[in-house]
Amino acid sequence: MGQAFIPFPTALMGEYPMNPLAVSLFGAVMAVNTLLFIGLQSYILRNLIKPGMIRCRTLCKNRWSA
Repeated sequence: MGQAFIPFPTALMGEYPMNPLAVSLFGAVMAVNTLLFIGLQSYILRNLIKPGMIRCRTLCKNRWSA
C-alpha cells in the first residue's frame, strides 16, 4: 500500500528540486516504506516460515561458504 504513494513525492521533487518541503516529503515517504518493509519481513520470519526452513538455510549457508 505504501509503494503506491512513491510516485507522488518523486514527481513533486522532480518538479521542485530546491523546495525543502518536497525533499522532506520524499525522504519521509522513503523512510515509511523502509519501516513497512522491515515490519513485513519480521512478520514473515516470525509467523510464516517454518523453523526447519530457517535451520536448513543457516546450515546450507555455512556449508557453502569458504
